Amino acid sequence: MESKFQLSIALNYIHAEKLVNMVGGQLQMQLQLALPSGQVIREGTRVILPFTLTVSTSPPVLTMTVKGVAEVRFSDETSLEKLMKDLEKGIVPQPIFTAVFQHCYFEVLLFSRELGLPPPIPTPQPQQVKQTTSTGVM
Repeated sequence: MESKFQLSIALNYIHAEKLVNMVGGQLQMQLQLALPSGQVIREGTRVILPFTLTVSTSPPVLTMTVKGVAEVRFSDETSLEKLMKDLEKGIVPQPIFTAVFQHCYFEVLLFSRELGLPPPIPTPQPQQVKQTTSTGVM
């Protein structure tokens, strides 16, 4: 049975720098999430996990760092103890990791757009549909 938890994410540092003015073509982004990136703090029924997301591009056009904390609250002590043991082993539960990554990735997309960079996700191109006509005798 999976335990239920509440997750709050707060950003406390964002640095984005466009390294060159001319951008052409599609950029490849490399994202690395360190979770936890510092000391894990336990206060009552909550655990505070610091994180750092670093972004670089190929070719080198953008560098970005996003830092913050994820606060996880449990209603039962057993789930809290399991999380603490997992964290000691270097294991972050997938739902927590995914939520923090998605939150940060959204911020990366917003800042990339503000800096005038093409989206890191390829934009879908409309497909041309060939019209076929058939002539037949019935």
